[in-house]
Amino acid sequence: MANPRDKGNLGSLNSWKEISAYLDRGVRTVQRWERELALPIHRIGRGPKSPVHAFPSELQAWMLRIGKEHAEIIAGPGRSNRPFTDGSIAASRVLVTRSSALVSQMVQSLWIQRRRAEDLMRVMEDVQRHMHKHLGHNALPSPTSGTNGQGSTRLVKKQKAGAARIAARKSNPT
Repeated sequence: MANPRDKGNLGSLNSWKEISAYLDRGVRTVQRWERELALPIHRIGRGPKSPVHAFPSELQAWMLRIGKEHAEIIAGPGRSNRPFTDGSIAASRVLVTRSSALVSQMVQSLWIQRRRAEDLMRVMEDVQRHMHKHLGHNALPSPTSGTNGQGSTRLVKKQKAGAARIAARKSNPT
């Protein structure tokens, strides 16, 4: 089983921020290292603005190789010669960077859902207002139309008679 603290288990670092977090340095410093010290960065496409990625195992090998030659450049003021000892700090920084990006996407998605829900509520209210307006001017035909209201009286009498029969059955079980 692989060591869970191994730096190589992160896969690929997919941005300047992730690479700089892994190396515990600023983005501009890492970009300078790419130009001046041949930091192993891979570009997707051509040109200075194309997306970048790097493999932790390659960065680790580069640090071991270049660290002996340029220890004072890599260390910087007030830092040890190695920015991290076992990779756990770097892995944590990369995970925090990725997590914050995910949280940002979730918040954006929630705002979009909220706006859509509000829009839907406005449309529903408009439809309800339209229906009330339409129904207020054009009343629905009653089920007793054409009987001059006598059908509704007959219906009420039938309902009362049915209720009386049910009550009589309950009071006199045979």
